[in-house]
Amino acid sequence: MRQVQNPDVKSENICGKPVFTFDSHHEALLPWAECALAVGDAPRPRLLTLDYHSDTRPAFITHSTVDIANAMDDEGWEERAAAEVAKIDVHEVETVRDAVVNLRFDEHISAAVQSRIIDIAFAIVGGLITNEYQSNEQNAAETEWSERHKHTPWVPKPKAPPPYTYSIPKERIIELPRQKVSSSDQPRSKGYADQALESDFLRRHLEFIEAITQSAGVPGLFEAPFILDIDLDYFNTRQSIQPANHDIFHELIRRAEIITIAREPKCVTDLQKPGEKLSSEWLEAELKRHISEALSALPIKSL
Repeated sequence: MRQVQNPDVKSENICGKPVFTFDSHHEALLPWAECALAVGDAPRPRLLTLDYHSDTRPAFITHSTVDIANAMDDEGWEERAAAEVAKIDVHEVETVRDAVVNLRFDEHISAAVQSRIIDIAFAIVGGLITNEYQSNEQNAAETEWSERHKHTPWVPKPKAPPPYTYSIPKERIIELPRQKVSSSDQPRSKGYADQALESDFLRRHLEFIEAITQSAGVPGLFEAPFILDIDLDYFNTRQSIQPANHDIFHELIRRAEIITIAREPKCVTDLQKPGEKLSSEWLEAELKRHISEALSALPIKSL
């Protein structure tokens, strides 16, 4: 794969795997576009992203409501944003670079999906999940409940019983639900953060992705090229990037078409748990050590 010629994106080959590193996550659009161009449309690449934030804001929403719109009048921002998306042509790298200039925080996944650089994005989120993916049955139950809730506000939100079916949402972005770990390790706790790369933790996410794709009648994650995307702010503890069992993570590294790494140094500093002494430089070195080890060893088992 040819390298992205851009001063903000560092590209290197680690044991035969293309790895791209950059400071701001929205710059990922450049190597994602390169990957999409290389693999073609049959099928387009998927995205598996590991991030503290969900990064699923609509593409160009900030540019369209702050940089362009007059005063506080935001009417028409959706049309302006759609026009920006329409300018992106995976065959013309300058259009992708122009898009990166106008994208802001958390808008890159939406831009990639809308411009058909990415087919479907699956997000494993360490922090707040803004739009947690649910089954068709749960969505139907909550829709019915919300209608009745207007007249009976005391009725609690229902939990739909299994079996469950799944569909690919129109946004084609799936924020995976939290995994249940030990009762003492609640979401966003240090104990939960420590699980970030543990094989059991990742396996449950991957099994849910498989359930979604099978039910929705689309190819599984590993039946199409996929990009492994990692924001270093996903790691909030030292143990989070030094798992006791890294087998599944190393298999993801081996199977990925490319790997993209967002340093996001300020977020790393701000989001780490007390006393962890993390830096984006140290996390980047640890992550690249994982990549080298994974690609230097034979796979232990299939996912």
